[in-house]
Amino acid sequence: MQLANYLKPEEVQPDSKWAALREAQSHSLHLPNTGMACAIDLGEAYDIHPKNKQEVGRRLAQVSLANTYKKGTYNVPTYVGYRISGRTLILSFDREVVAKDGDPKGFILAGPDGKYHPAKASIQGKEVILQADEVEIPTAACYAWADNPVCNLYGTSGLPVVPFRTRK
Repeated sequence: MQLANYLKPEEVQPDSKWAALREAQSHSLHLPNTGMACAIDLGEAYDIHPKNKQEVGRRLAQVSLANTYKKGTYNVPTYVGYRISGRTLILSFDREVVAKDGDPKGFILAGPDGKYHPAKASIQGKEVILQADEVEIPTAACYAWADNPVCNLYGTSGLPVVPFRTRK
């Protein structure tokens, strides 16, 4: 189970150690016979243990059944790359993404100076288009990159997209 959202919510926190630890958990998936369920939407700001244990268990069971026993699926959109077009940075995923409850939230964007700003996001199928007024030339983006991010990107399966960044 990837670490849930926890601690004080912040919109821009590119130095989050909690997010870096989530990234390290994601990188372990290259090892054989591993799987991971994301809990970025199940946490509590001031309780390290998510209260919704049933959903935690359901997601863990779903990934285990799909990966180990080939029963059912655990389909989560995976970030696969990005391209830059003018003042926008376009993120690509391996499958369609959707935002729950309104516009996509949880994206930050940086330019050559390396300073991150909240990004406006829109979805077109398997792509998320980002732009920030403060960023003329986008060079990097992050999604749900904070200790306790406000984020709402999901796959059509209803499972949350795993937090990521385009560069370290």
